[in-house]
Amino acid sequence: MEKTNIRAYTLQELANVLVQHGEKAFRAKQIWQWLWQKGITRFEDMTNLSKDFREFLDTHFHPANSHAHP
Repeated sequence: MEKTNIRAYTLQELANVLVQHGEKAFRAKQIWQWLWQKGITRFEDMTNLSKDFREFLDTHFHPANSHAHP
């Protein structure tokens, strides 16, 4: 399974993708804050997310770093 660059999604697109995978839409905002406000480059650093959810993210996405905001 090829991982998707999670930064390629808009906030709404990310929420939609997470809901399709059975997750809550508010998780998108949490992820968005980690990626764009805090600048993390590893899902394991998202400490307010459960370990299981971080593993889900790591299985399906990669947090490719980008210098430009969407």
